[in-house]
Amino acid sequence: MWGRIQEVVAKSLIAGEDTLCKACGSLVKQRSHAFEILGYDLLFDQEMQPYLLEINHTPSLSPHTQLENDVKQRMLNDLFPLVDVKNERKVKVKRALKALLPVIEGWREMDNFPAHLEFLRNAKDREVWVIADTLLERQSRGHYKIVLPDPAFARFEIANRNALLNQWVEKELTFQDILPGFDPHAV
Repeated sequence: MWGRIQEVVAKSLIAGEDTLCKACGSLVKQRSHAFEILGYDLLFDQEMQPYLLEINHTPSLSPHTQLENDVKQRMLNDLFPLVDVKNERKVKVKRALKALLPVIEGWREMDNFPAHLEFLRNAKDREVWVIADTLLERQSRGHYKIVLPDPAFARFEIANRNALLNQWVEKELTFQDILPGFDPHAV
């Protein structure tokens, strides 16, 4: 059941990605500092197949029961590290890039890419940034379930603009695949 719910959420996010990005771009200076809490209303048939009823862009955060209070409190507690309001992850991403980009450039110069990382051969610095940021974001997710990026949904994406990230996720790679022993959390 949860896999089917994830599919509904992923497809709806992909379907609305351009609209959300344009709206976000008109309201915030830097997209990485933007987030939205969405409330999904789903209906289930007798086989527990989910059907999307609506998506609320301003869901109520007022609790009506103790269970609802507990769920919403945990959601909010996990939200702020995830969206990096203190820019702590951004500092770690910069540290990661300072170590990773020279390694990738060295492979390019020597024409000696490891086979499992060949897809990074023509990666731009910004694309490596997105990969590093996503890896660190996943470590800050708390109880949140990662819905996207997911290579299973790449075929639904517009122009597959996350192709490198999807390949990274699909191969389940880490920082250590490029630089063994590297820890972006180390000071």
